[in-house]
Formats: sequence, structure tokens, C-alpha cells
Amino acid sequence: CNINPSKLRKFTLKDFNPRFEPQLGATIAFDSAVASQQVEMYQCEESSTKKNGKKIYSYTKRWFSRWIDATRFHNLTVANQACGSTFAAIRNPRFPANVERNENEPKRMSGGVPVGMFKLHTKLSDKFQADTTVSLSAYTGKFPSNLPAAATTDPVPDITISNTRPIGNFLMTCNSAQVGCVRISLKRNGATHASVFANSGTGGITQQQPTKSSWGSSS
Repeated sequence: CNINPSKLRKFTLKDFNPRFEPQLGATIAFDSAVASQQVEMYQCEESSTKKNGKKIYSYTKRWFSRWIDATRFHNLTVANQACGSTFAAIRNPRFPANVERNENEPKRMSGGVPVGMFKLHTKLSDKFQADTTVSLSAYTGKFPSNLPAAATTDPVPDITISNTRPIGNFLMTCNSAQVGCVRISLKRNGATHASVFANSGTGGITQQQPTKSSWGSSS
């Protein structure tokens, strides 16, 4: 049966980040049974290898969803050279105070996923996962066409509609990756149809259907 898109939950940035200003919180909206958010920051990372029994430390920059405490690095001189002037000034700054990073906790619609003339009971509805990246290209007109130079502070300033914009499938606080840049991506459920074996239930909400072993194939 078809999943009824008009009866799905409308998710916004505000659902994931309640401390966002109202204007920013409402800029991106999409319908889904379940959705999730991932927040990452471009940071300097330390790694080590052993050579002739001695540890050699190296440093690279990449995206992380957790904060990396650079005060624990073993060779800041090499780290400064590898990760640049922004890192040398503020190390890895902390995430903005107004963004939530509970990306492992997807948000779901209440009342059951609408399939055909029914709504699926909780056990079936919970099987729907946030598995499809939300395209942000349709929202670019709501944001600045270019961003000012990112502020080099710790923590990074709160995310607002004036210091962020969609680049690809990310909402970013910088025009190109640099230490302290934050990016947000969103996922929704991509299913358009569902096939289930369930009792039609009451009130339009399905229920689990007890089955006999003879109904299925033997294993």
C-alpha cells in the first residue's frame, strides 16, 4: 500500500535544535515518518605510529561529530603546522551552544505511519529508519549567497540564519572547510510503499496478528 505523504509528520530544524532562532528553525521543512540530524565540526585530529620503538605523532583535519580536545595533543608545534593558523589560535573550538548533537536519537511521528487506509501500530512503525539524505538545494534562496569569514572564537558562535547556508547536502557555517566550521545534515525515511502482515485492528490502527507455525514454510 502507498504511504500517505500528506499525513506524515513535518520536520523542521527547530525539532532538532529547539534553541535555534524561529526564522532559522523554520527555513528547512520536510515530511517523513522518522528523521535524524547529524552535526559535525571540522577539527584537527592526532594519530600516532611506532617507528623503531618510538611514537611518531601526525595531525590531519577532517569532520567529526564529537569534540576533540586538542589540549591533550603531544606535539602542538607539529599540530599548528599541519592544521593551520585558525587551529593555532583557538585549537579545536567547542560546538555552538544552540545546536543539539543527539544524532543517534531519531525523531518519529506519533500516531503510527499512515499506510493505505490504516496507521501502523508502534512495533511496525518503529521499523522505519531515517535512511535518505534530505536534499537542501531547494532552500538555498532562504540563506545568504555567501558567508562572512568565520569567527575564530571558542566556542563557535551560535548558528543563525545570517552565518550559515546550504552547500551541497549540508547546512554549513563556512564557504569552505576550515577548523571550527560546523555542518548539519538531515535524513528522512525514503519509503513510499509498505507491505505488512497485520491485524486490521480497531480505529484504523493495525495490531499484531498471531500466526500459526503451519501458516509459514518450515525451516
